[in-house]
Amino acid sequence: LNSLESSGIFPASFWTFYWVYLLVTYTVQVIYYTVAVGKWGRTVGKAALKIKVVKPDGSRVSYGRALGRHLAYYLNGFTLCIGFLIIAFTKEKRGLHDYIADTIVIKTD
Repeated sequence: LNSLESSGIFPASFWTFYWVYLLVTYTVQVIYYTVAVGKWGRTVGKAALKIKVVKPDGSRVSYGRALGRHLAYYLNGFTLCIGFLIIAFTKEKRGLHDYIADTIVIKTD
């Protein structure tokens, strides 16, 4: 990367902007998913599909559990999305992130 910076292709200001952009983007995502699932049990997309995230006993998901569930999504990415693929093969239709956070997704009216 130093040779690219010295040639002017990727100036230091680009990398600064890039890292700030990533930090802001991931921070907003984490806050949105944590608050939405923690407060309402769903995001806008889940509401449109009429599904909701709850604990296995049907109670509301705490903010800490919602945060853990969202961070587990990134773990799914590191495993080449196998954590999402297991949803198709489990009876409860739970992904790796659901097992980690001990949550389930249910249909609502």
